[in-house]
Amino acid sequence: MSSSIIGIERDIIIEELCDSGSDLIVQLPTLKNIVFKKNKYQVLKQGIIFIPVSSASDTFLPDETVKLCFFYRGRGIFFQSNVKQLKNGFAFIIPKILYKQPEDKRKDNRGVYAKIFFSGKIKNGQAVDAVEDLFYPLFKNNLWCYFPEKEVAACKEDFFSIADLVMGNVPDDINKMLQYYHKILYLPEHKLPEKNYFAFDASITENDVKIYRTIAPIPLKTELERLPYGAYIPLSETPELPAHSVFAIDSTVPVTPLEISDSVAMLPVCRYLEASVVDVPHDIQGRVLPMKILFINETQIIFGATEEQMILKMGMEYPMSIFVPLVAVVREVFVTATVTRLYTGKKGEICAVLRYNVIREEDRRFFYEKYYGTRFL
Repeated sequence: MSSSIIGIERDIIIEELCDSGSDLIVQLPTLKNIVFKKNKYQVLKQGIIFIPVSSASDTFLPDETVKLCFFYRGRGIFFQSNVKQLKNGFAFIIPKILYKQPEDKRKDNRGVYAKIFFSGKIKNGQAVDAVEDLFYPLFKNNLWCYFPEKEVAACKEDFFSIADLVMGNVPDDINKMLQYYHKILYLPEHKLPEKNYFAFDASITENDVKIYRTIAPIPLKTELERLPYGAYIPLSETPELPAHSVFAIDSTVPVTPLEISDSVAMLPVCRYLEASVVDVPHDIQGRVLPMKILFINETQIIFGATEEQMILKMGMEYPMSIFVPLVAVVREVFVTATVTRLYTGKKGEICAVLRYNVIREEDRRFFYEKYYGTRFL
């Protein structure tokens, strides 16, 4: 079936858009999507879409090329047009050729994905899908190195209520050290440990501090034992960029490595609940989209979805298959897991935290080694 629409078919679609309308999605060159409701724009008989200044005062730049998308009887249609600035708004000429949105086909190499069964027979019953999202990297034990600075302000409430983290202001010399190492400053009983307490090289030790003192850009003068919190986590956008924020675990009792690991696992949840909902054009209006996998390790899996997509219920147990691509094959791990926590965002996003009840020992070992990057002991 041809993806282009011309002639009479194109004229019928434009006529219906004039008469009944559809939400209009405009994709800017920056890939940002802006949605205009039916009453926020006009379709003129001359084949022009007009958006008044009152609806989009500072949205467009003159002569830039944008992609405009709408739905015709549930089917996604799009075209490209240049922005024409008028006195009272912006005009977009509808071209002679329109195009159908490409079908949402899953790629064979789609990364980690899962099937959650919630009715009928296991593996043969009704199921919902969940897929990996590149914005929420999986099997990264240093998740604090993947948190954009621009999202920190929006997430502060969630940091405290979900991840048990507070803003951990530290002196400049300590901050420089955290920026350099990209590691957690863990102070059990307010002492710097001689060894690393984690399953991988995650925390600063006495030896790290000794080495850092020889290369520090400013002298390391602050006494670490006098810092008020038991653990400090430096957030950065990538492991290559310096830390931009420092958060701490506020606890009246000594913090354990397990508590720190649980807080780190909640960082993708904080991101997802505050992420802006992007109205991406789809080929079919109202199509159910898969949930997103936000986190996996050997004990739990976390899903994110909109309120309409989320079908998992608090306290319920679900069988599921998790598929992990390897070099030459895809490994299937079958588990049953119970929803232990549900978090709801301000815009309707929901995250479900599920703990495994049943998982084979070799699969637990596989997830452990995949997440921590070290052998299971």
